[in-house]
Amino acid sequence: MIDKVRLGRLVELKQVLDDTEAEIAELLGGDVEKPRRVRRTREQIAADERAAQQTAIPQPQL
Repeated sequence: MIDKVRLGRLVELKQVLDDTEAEIAELLGGDVEKPRRVRRTREQIAADERAAQQTAIPQPQL
């Protein structure tokens, strides 16, 4: 299994590759495809869920 640090680095490199391909296509006058949406890592998803739980507005009890 790939460790989380290496997986995160692979995700970053993929984004750089997509951005570079789009820039090259734009410079050459070709059709520029919209870069694919970056897939979030499990760590990012878990961090967002923790942040949402911490910032949740308490609901009044009726």
